[in-house]
Amino acid sequence: MLSLKARHNLLDNKLSRNIDHVSVDLLKMTNPNILESFVPLKTVGDGNCLFRATSIAAYNDERRHSKLRWNVFQEIRDNPTWYDKDDPNYCSPFVNDLGINLENYSYYFVSTPKDGVWSDINHILALSAVLNTPIMSYFPSVQSTVNSFSRVIIGRNVLNPD
Repeated sequence: MLSLKARHNLLDNKLSRNIDHVSVDLLKMTNPNILESFVPLKTVGDGNCLFRATSIAAYNDERRHSKLRWNVFQEIRDNPTWYDKDDPNYCSPFVNDLGINLENYSYYFVSTPKDGVWSDINHILALSAVLNTPIMSYFPSVQSTVNSFSRVIIGRNVLNPD
């Protein structure tokens, strides 16, 4: 789930109709504090949901999702040391995280530019670099165990806000 940072104008008619109430209910059960800062919004569930959600967050609509997908592909293609776990100079923030299993680089190279292909945390890392901003990822915990996918993801050349 990718959520749009809450803003004072979020409750205008257009956005309030697009609130994902299933995600709101899930967050109420797992981590209600997130709802103080984030508002989950609906996207089309066609395999492009990460890019659609990011397009909503960055541009207030889903129409730029294809361009974001293409920019992520270029980021991954041009920076294998950040996205290829088998590269001898691999330097991703996930390098020592045993809770994250990444695909082989060839998967990202072949699948990322394809419309409708699902994404993973490596794509979020590339999105952070493309948008030059940290991205908060949240994945509900199971039995009070913190999930490796719940974190602030800081992409290549993005300054850490801390």
